[in-house]
Amino acid sequence: MACLDTPQPVCCLSELTGMSQPLTSHHLRGLREARILKSNRRGKQVLYELDDHHIRHVVLDLCSHVLEECHGTDSECGNQPKADQDQPSGEPS
Repeated sequence: MACLDTPQPVCCLSELTGMSQPLTSHHLRGLREARILKSNRRGKQVLYELDDHHIRHVVLDLCSHVLEECHGTDSECGNQPKADQDQPSGEPS
C-alpha cells in the first residue's frame, strides 16, 4: 500500500515493514519480476511504485473486498473460536 500513490525508496519500505533493507530489496525484486512494481533510480536511491494503473485497480479492489468481509462477523475475518471453547465442559470434542 505504501507504493500506491507515490514512489518509495527501499529504506522507507524497510522501515514500514520492519524488515532489513536486504530482505526488503529481495522481496521488491520478486514483485518487480512479476511486473507488480517498477523501479526508477533517482540519484543514489531506487524508488519503487506500482507498475501501472491496472495493478492499482487490482490492489484497491482486493483491499475493498477484505474490508467488506471484515465488517461482518468475527468468524468471517478468521477469528473463529477454538473448538474446545465451543463445547460445554465435560463433553468430549
